Amino acid sequence: MTQGNKSNPFALVINAWVTDFKLYDEWMHPAGLYFLVDALVFSGYNVALCDLIARPYEHGANTHFSTGPIDHEVIEKPALFNDLKRRYKRYGCSQDSFTSYLLGLQPQPDIICVGTTMSYWLDGLEHTIATIRKIFPTTPLVVGGICVSLMPEHVAEVLNKYTVITAPGKLGETPGIPHLKIPDKLSFINAFKLKGLMNHAPILTSGGCPMSCSYCASRALGNTYTVRPKSLILDEIDWAVKAGTVRNFAFLDDALLWRAEEHFMPLLEAIIQKYPTIYLHAPNGMHLCYITPAIAKLMFRAGITTIRLGYESSDLRFAHSTSHKANESQLSNACSMLKKAGFSSRQIGVYVMAGLPDQTPDDVHKEIDYLQSLQIIPKVVFLSPVPKTLVFNEYAIKFPHIRTNHHWHNDTFFITQLPSWNIEAIESIKNHAKNAAHALY
Repeated sequence: MTQGNKSNPFALVINAWVTDFKLYDEWMHPAGLYFLVDALVFSGYNVALCDLIARPYEHGANTHFSTGPIDHEVIEKPALFNDLKRRYKRYGCSQDSFTSYLLGLQPQPDIICVGTTMSYWLDGLEHTIATIRKIFPTTPLVVGGICVSLMPEHVAEVLNKYTVITAPGKLGETPGIPHLKIPDKLSFINAFKLKGLMNHAPILTSGGCPMSCSYCASRALGNTYTVRPKSLILDEIDWAVKAGTVRNFAFLDDALLWRAEEHFMPLLEAIIQKYPTIYLHAPNGMHLCYITPAIAKLMFRAGITTIRLGYESSDLRFAHSTSHKANESQLSNACSMLKKAGFSSRQIGVYVMAGLPDQTPDDVHKEIDYLQSLQIIPKVVFLSPVPKTLVFNEYAIKFPHIRTNHHWHNDTFFITQLPSWNIEAIESIKNHAKNAAHALY
């Protein structure tokens, strides 16, 4: 909890449990909640931050660059998933641990803020709120995050019995939090202080995305593209390195290379000078069409260790769905530049999307074959229909349930409902991609 006047109101901020068939901590951070913490502190609140899915700190561990599996408990599947031969899980700390934490809070919170991300994680959000309400039945409870912004009416209906305030939209428009003020420059540092020792930390150089990909909801969330000050980012890195002993940092940007000369490249130059021993990771799909020899060389010098490129598909039939993101020639050129700069094949992963309208498993196999010919790692992403996107609206014509049932958004389930797709086809693609990656080791 932050130190401050004892008469100040006390806000508890919680990153909710996740319910899904799979979840892995690949440098996961709830950036929106971190900014909420900063705004609450700025507004005079004493704050506690409880991240239910954060992995315990592993001293000195650097296996897989401080990523790792998240603790979980197998729970009953929603009826819609009964035919899936997969275990449904609640990811994060145990029920008893969370209950004990809530019972031990002193003083009791004046307000509780809970957030989550994916729409199909709504069950985890509900489990979190149900547990809170057993301990604090009347405390004002504000629920927000991407899930709430994309399906506000549905979320409000699901959570109606718990008496909550749903807060879709931008942080500055959050209802239910008295006297909330937003600083001119939001920072992660107050959240870092509350988390204490971390396995890894986030870097965010920009907010929003200038693109309009038909499967992505960034524009629908109203996130206009903005660049964060380099000095603020360096302060965040400095705090995490010195106070939190963090060595692994992951970029959270949606459009990391957009106008890279204005923010990304100057930041890397500064990191080279100040933090030559840290590891950097870019797990979000970078726009490969913006890679230049100069950017590739600078990324290598700065210690970027994990490269993920947004390729999706080069098939012209899916060009509209992928916003003409890249073609085979652009991918080949980008990979060539990265390898000439010093990156190995094992460091370069390329996202391929499976489940685009009218796409078949054979189409995806061909994409994997091409990536294998370039000696880079295929990363197959099975499509989840994201509310308020063009792909969602297109699929809603055939699958109207996706408008009213968040379980339909689960990628593990949804792909099995598409023509020519089944469990055998999915496993075949996964094995193909896995074998292609293993061939590089």
